[in-house]
Amino acid sequence: MTALQTTGPVTAATVPAAAAFRALVRAGHPRRRLHRSPLVLDAVFGLINLGSFAILTHWLVAAGPDRAATFGFVAVGIAALMQIQVAAGQTVARTQESLRSGVLEWTLCGPTRPPVLALASAAGPTLQGLIRCVLYLALAIALLGVPVGHASWWGVTVVLVTGTLVTWGVCILCAAAAVALSAGATVARILLAGLGLVSGVFAPLSQLPTPLAAVGEVLPTHTVIAALRAALSGAPWAGLWVLLAPTAVILLVLATALHQGAVTIARHRGGLHRA
Repeated sequence: MTALQTTGPVTAATVPAAAAFRALVRAGHPRRRLHRSPLVLDAVFGLINLGSFAILTHWLVAAGPDRAATFGFVAVGIAALMQIQVAAGQTVARTQESLRSGVLEWTLCGPTRPPVLALASAAGPTLQGLIRCVLYLALAIALLGVPVGHASWWGVTVVLVTGTLVTWGVCILCAAAAVALSAGATVARILLAGLGLVSGVFAPLSQLPTPLAAVGEVLPTHTVIAALRAALSGAPWAGLWVLLAPTAVILLVLATALHQGAVTIARHRGGLHRA
């Protein structure tokens, strides 16, 4: 707490945003030993999930290169989708708990600015989502035979980092829904389910109905998945990344602004503390 000590009244102007961000991230970060069991369970869940699709691919696709390519297509989509869904789910759960306990209201009555709170509350889950994505990809490559002989690992790294900004933005959007709406958690779950449907996780967008494909084309989640697939397969990925990078930044800024608006709405309605 020494980083937050001042010689005068503690206000938003006297507390550095970076110090407030670090304090909020640490406050929401569970002890290290609590991560071990969930991480092992995530690995088991990921292996079962990916293994199920490997078996389905074995049954449905004729032997040969098409089988490996089909499973690789789905495996990369699942890993990217799990990154977003796990991170956003944790962010919404933490937001709901802070609303019930009064922690959100108490925090915003202090020197913390709403944008700092939005970024900090989603930072931990976003990082954990990235770890899960890398874990799922490693399992798919090492144990289930996803072909990566021509992969650009530099491209994979760049896309994963940029995709993490997209995940961060989605997490903050879901948290904003949970703050502004009494049924915000349900709205967030519907949003996440919709992302899985129209982002090209399980099938190319060309196989979806035209309206859904049109929506998917403009979603940054679809660009993340497409760029990650390209980098892992050795296909050109830089063009997709050039499109993805500014979109990810814009999404993060827009989501943070919407979260601040959600806080304002909830404050006017007296909804920052819900039993």
